[in-house]
Amino acid sequence: LGLGCNRIQDEGACSLALLKDAKGLEALTLDLQSNRIGGPGTSALAQLQELPRLRRLTLNLANNRAESESCKVVAGVLRTPTLEMCTLNLLSNSILDSGLAAISAALREAQKLRVLDLVVASNGLTAVSVPPFVAAVVEETPALTSLCLNIMNNELGRLGAAALGELAQASSKLTKLTIMLQGNRICFEGEALERVLPNARLLY
Repeated sequence: LGLGCNRIQDEGACSLALLKDAKGLEALTLDLQSNRIGGPGTSALAQLQELPRLRRLTLNLANNRAESESCKVVAGVLRTPTLEMCTLNLLSNSILDSGLAAISAALREAQKLRVLDLVVASNGLTAVSVPPFVAAVVEETPALTSLCLNIMNNELGRLGAAALGELAQASSKLTKLTIMLQGNRICFEGEALERVLPNARLLY
């Protein structure tokens, strides 16, 4: 469903959350970018994790109002027990470090997730949020083989970039790794990342 830029706001998102009752649904795409969706709407959409057969989910919430507390709720979609492929776009929502921490916590329960495309660009993230995310990927996602992380235009700095280098510990399972780091003031740390992640596609 392509509903971007339609001013559906929280009321519309709550209505779309009724899709949770479509028990046979295996694939779902919701493009809800730029719709002024905040806490009530994201909380409602988190109910999609109740879909018992959902295997593929694309949820685009770019340029909404899913701030840190809202992100803690919507991250719950990653806990969908049957989920294998997920694209979650939270571009420009001010989720902050606590929001990425919530995503990291949810990943620890994503036991069947094989493919994750995560966009958290322009969200006020700092280096503090990176190690828990990396740990979740390395230690708690046994099925994950493909990760695309767009973390552009945040405040990771060199420490955040160096922390991403720990993804090398997942090299045996990650057959595809893309990290977009532009706009994070990582200086020469990008070259160091290339050395520890030689098979990754790095943009910095």
